[in-house]
Amino acid sequence: MFKNKIKKVAGAVALVGALLVAGSPAKAETLPGLIWVMDKYTDAFKFDLFTKNGNEKWVYVYTRLSNGKVDVQEVKCETIYQSRCYVKQ
Repeated sequence: MFKNKIKKVAGAVALVGALLVAGSPAKAETLPGLIWVMDKYTDAFKFDLFTKNGNEKWVYVYTRLSNGKVDVQEVKCETIYQSRCYVKQ
């Protein structure tokens, strides 16, 4: 009876692990020459998406400088894919 419970637990753990691995996003490049804005600016602590010139998508990228001040940079999204802003590498 004890071995049967161990087999059930091991099977459940294997199934959950397989589901988690299958559901995780791949790190492969989906758009050649483009990178997700959050992957490019890893030191940033905030990102705000906004529209400029009618239909262009831009992002404010907030980073903290060594003197404690905040630097805000405007970055143009080359494309929006799956609700994510992609910029040039």
